[in-house]
Amino acid sequence: MPPPHEYEAPQHPGEQILDLVSGEGEHKIHPLHKIYRRRRKAGPRDISRCSHPITVEDPIDGTGNQCRTDSMEYQTWELASAKYAGDTNARANIKPFFEQMCPLLKERFVIYGMYGKGTYGVIFAARERHPEPNTRPRHYVMKMEAHRPISQCDGPSRIGVYAELDSTELRYIQMEANIMQLLSQSERFPHLDSVYLHENFQVIVMAADTACYCAEVIDNMPEVHGPEVVSIPPCLEPGNRLIQNKVTKLNEIQACKVTSQLLEGMMYLMDLNISHDDLSHRNYLVDNYLNAQLIDFGLSAVAPESPLFKTTELSILHAFEYQHSPEILYELLKPYYANLERDPQVDQIDLYMPHDIRTVHLWKFAVLIYDLLHGYSPWELPGREFGDIKADNMHGIGRYQVLLDERRMRIMNEELPIDERLSQDCVDVLRAMLATEVADRPTIRELVTFPWFQGHWADHDLNEFQRPDLGPR
Repeated sequence: MPPPHEYEAPQHPGEQILDLVSGEGEHKIHPLHKIYRRRRKAGPRDISRCSHPITVEDPIDGTGNQCRTDSMEYQTWELASAKYAGDTNARANIKPFFEQMCPLLKERFVIYGMYGKGTYGVIFAARERHPEPNTRPRHYVMKMEAHRPISQCDGPSRIGVYAELDSTELRYIQMEANIMQLLSQSERFPHLDSVYLHENFQVIVMAADTACYCAEVIDNMPEVHGPEVVSIPPCLEPGNRLIQNKVTKLNEIQACKVTSQLLEGMMYLMDLNISHDDLSHRNYLVDNYLNAQLIDFGLSAVAPESPLFKTTELSILHAFEYQHSPEILYELLKPYYANLERDPQVDQIDLYMPHDIRTVHLWKFAVLIYDLLHGYSPWELPGREFGDIKADNMHGIGRYQVLLDERRMRIMNEELPIDERLSQDCVDVLRAMLATEVADRPTIRELVTFPWFQGHWADHDLNEFQRPDLGPR
C-alpha cells in the first residue's frame, strides 16, 4: 500500500486568487498582490452577469428564497440541481440549454452556430443582439457546460469564489474564468467578456476571432434555437489538428513559433504563480499565421508561495499515457500499482509520489514540443502499424499492451531519439526538457534562456507561418 499523505490540502485556488487580488490581511504585503491587483484592474468588470433568481426551497418546511445561481446560498444548497445536466453528454445538453438559458444571456446575444463540442462542453458562435448604431456587432465564443454546484461535487470543485473589484459580495464562477480575469493584457489567451451561471448550465463568453469570415455573411447569419445548430469552421484551430496520422504538419521554424508563444503564455501565468495543469494539443489554438493561445485553465494550480507547488499525490489516467515521465513509470512498476494497472475496472490511479507539480507540467510541455516536431510522442515508434499512443487506449489490448510496455522500458533505459534534421538549438531543448532525471531538467525560467526560444523564428517572413491545410474536420 502507498504511504499516508504528509501534507494538508491546500487552500482552494479560487480563494487564493481572491485573497491576492483583494490584499486582505497579510496578503496586502504579499509580493504578488500588486501584480494580481494590476492585472485584475486591467480585466473586465461585472463578470458574472446572470442575476436571474432561482427559488431555493427548504426541504423541511417547503419555504423558499430567491437567489442567484452564483451565490453561496445556491452553491451550498444540498438540493441544488439534484438532477443536474452533467449526467448527459454535450450533444444531449444542447436542447435543455436553449430551453433553460439565462434570460439575460438570451437578451444580450444571438447564437448563430456551433464551432465544436467535446465530451462535456459545446462551443457556440454568437454576436451582440443590440450593437451600437452604425457599427458592426461584436462576435463572441460561448463555452457552454453543465453546471455542477459545489454541494454536488465529489472531489475538488472547479467553481471558485470571486468578487468584483471594490466589492465585498462574493460570487461563485468557473475557475477558468477566475483565472482569465487576470490575463486580458496578453495575446496568448482568449479575452474574457463575462460568465453566465443559471441553474443547470454555465457559460463563459469570450471575444471571437472572425478574421477568416466575410463580415456581411457572419453579421447576418440567422439565430438558432436548438437542438439543431449549424456547425461552422472556427478561425482558430486546436493544436491536435497540426498532427495527423503520426505526421506533423509543421516544419521546425513553425513549431518553434507555436511553442515559443505557448511558453510566453506559461510564463505570463507563472508571474502569478499559476501553472497550467492540463497542457495538451487540445488545449491551445492557432490562427491562420500560427499565433497561439492557451485555453482551458480549470485545472490550473495556484500557489502564493513556490513551496506550495509541492504535493504528494498524482492522478494517472490511461488516456494520457503519452505524457508519463520516467519518475511516474518507476512508481507504476511497483507491485501495488502494477496490479491496479492490470485491473480492467480501474481507469485512474492515484500515485503517492512527492513532487513539485511544475515538473509534471513542464514534462507535458516537452512532450507537446516533441510531438509537433516529429508527429509522434517521445520514444514512440513512428510507423502507423504500431498504433498511435494518443489515439488508442492501448491498455489491455493484447499486442498494443506489449508495445506500450516496450515504450515504457525505452523511456527509462534508452537515449531519446531525435530527428537528425533538427537544428542543434532545437536538439538542446529536447534533450534538456526530456532528461531522465528531474534534477537535470530546466525550470521554466531557465527554459526561456535557451537560444531556440530567444526569438529563433522572429526574423522569418510572415508567409512562412501560413497555417498548412488541415483538411476536413
